[in-house]
Amino acid sequence: MNFIIEVYQEPGQTLSDDSIDSLARDIREIAGDCFHELPDYQAIVGTRSALSDKLISLARDENGTPQGFCSMVFLDTFS
Repeated sequence: MNFIIEVYQEPGQTLSDDSIDSLARDIREIAGDCFHELPDYQAIVGTRSALSDKLISLARDENGTPQGFCSMVFLDTFS
């Protein structure tokens, strides 16, 4: 199976409200297959604020159906 990978850098800072809602829906759909109850945690929360400091990779199958995601948090570093 081939996958289409979408990468979103700090999507909470750049995407429209509709795009945020769509991305959050895809993330929660995937997470729902893994958890009995969705945790109130990081990208699964799906708010603009929760997605503002994340790097999200979303994998879709050839039909465009979400199949998996990975989320990473950007941390502030001090010099």
